[in-house]
Amino acid sequence: AGSFVPRGSDAATAVLKGIASGQPSGASLNKYLDKVNFNGVSGRIRFTKQGNVVGTAESIYKVHNGNWVFLKQIKVH
Repeated sequence: AGSFVPRGSDAATAVLKGIASGQPSGASLNKYLDKVNFNGVSGRIRFTKQGNVVGTAESIYKVHNGNWVFLKQIKVH
């Protein structure tokens, strides 16, 4: 669970910042998140239109014979 904690904290911070700025509904909060840009625990937080954090990489794994096997890494621009 440890590697997800910084991203979870940043996601919660982004949502809470949106609510605090007066964007409590789903639609208005999504518009806010399209423009969010702040330094979070895991680094600079900005989102793509698809909701991915800009400038990060996601690792893809599969389970083979009970072990996690790395497949590839996808860079989010």
